[in-house]
Amino acid sequence: MLIAAYVALSTSAVAYGQVPALPFEPGKGNLRLGPVRLHPYLGVAELYDDNIFLQPDDEKGDFITIISPGLTLQLPVRRHEITVGYRADILEFARYSQENTVRHAGKVALRGKYPGGLSWYAQDEALRTNEQPNTEQDPLVERTQNNANLGAEYAFANRWSAGIDYANSIYDYENQQPLPDGSLRDYGTQLNRMEQLISTDLYYRLQPKTSLLVEYGYGMVDFDAPATARDRDSVIHLVRAGIRGDLTYKITALAKLGYEVLDFDNRARSGFDGFVASVTVSYLPRDRTKIDLIIDRSTPVSSYVSEGDAFFVSQSVTLSIQQVLGRRWRALLAGTVGHNSYDESSRSDDYYAGTLGLHYQIREYLGVSAAYLYARRDSGGTPGQDFDYGENRFFIAVVAAL
Repeated sequence: MLIAAYVALSTSAVAYGQVPALPFEPGKGNLRLGPVRLHPYLGVAELYDDNIFLQPDDEKGDFITIISPGLTLQLPVRRHEITVGYRADILEFARYSQENTVRHAGKVALRGKYPGGLSWYAQDEALRTNEQPNTEQDPLVERTQNNANLGAEYAFANRWSAGIDYANSIYDYENQQPLPDGSLRDYGTQLNRMEQLISTDLYYRLQPKTSLLVEYGYGMVDFDAPATARDRDSVIHLVRAGIRGDLTYKITALAKLGYEVLDFDNRARSGFDGFVASVTVSYLPRDRTKIDLIIDRSTPVSSYVSEGDAFFVSQSVTLSIQQVLGRRWRALLAGTVGHNSYDESSRSDDYYAGTLGLHYQIREYLGVSAAYLYARRDSGGTPGQDFDYGENRFFIAVVAAL
């Protein structure tokens, strides 16, 4: 169970330098309270990170103990299902105790399906965390984040279906947070914002489990602080086409390729218009082997505001291989290469990440995992500033879940 989490670690925690959280994943649900299935969870991990502040030199290493209790409740109601979950990650640093923190994650999800061809979903995730949100941001910065998603899809005329989706993310950073060099930075004024995207999709079913798609999306980024809003508020127009479902008996994909136009309210800012992509492909060459490929090209909001950047172009490719070794062993090998480019500051980042993990299932409800995680960023185009870093982490965890 835990080994699957290292796929995410190879694309996020390794690349972004965050302390890895244990997976928020229910077990088989052997506990019941009436119709409700209960999935209690407890994970204990020990991590060594040789560069916890992601510094180019004078790196600081530390041992970090992570204790992660959690509980997920699932209630099936005819054709619908309700899921409610909570997990805490308690981080204790052996040397740099000022970095001790408790991360909270709560989630509510509802799904429904009707015989006439209508399906829908609604989900809300609330986070209290200090982990880095992307490959750009280095310090561990406290924030509250809420991600809400809802949508519906309706099938008609035998092969056609239409869908609509809405995504809303709210970021609330604490003000005046200390940086590793002891200085303070007002993250709240610079980064507190709401990001919204509404998209409509049209699908044509080629095969029972394969569909072509075309999509239009309209997005907005609205900052809280008036001065920041006047400078960095933006709108996005997005057109994509692609395919979803089973390409062959052994290959499943969700691929969207298209064109994005990003415009700022401040007309003095240069926006973006260009190619974007979101591709996920899973390949099962054998029953015991799974290969995943993830390709992304997108335009995240930038926290590098000291040089005036409002966004950056992020490009990355991740490849992971999961292998079953006998009845109880699982192994993972994963790697990521990526490039971030900035328009206004001429900053440019190349980053690399890799994961090697091994999992042993002791009992149905108990497992142990170990992993080595490596990350490196080579940054250029910023005279007088050094954003390079290298990082090695060693991770061992014991997880019990029902």
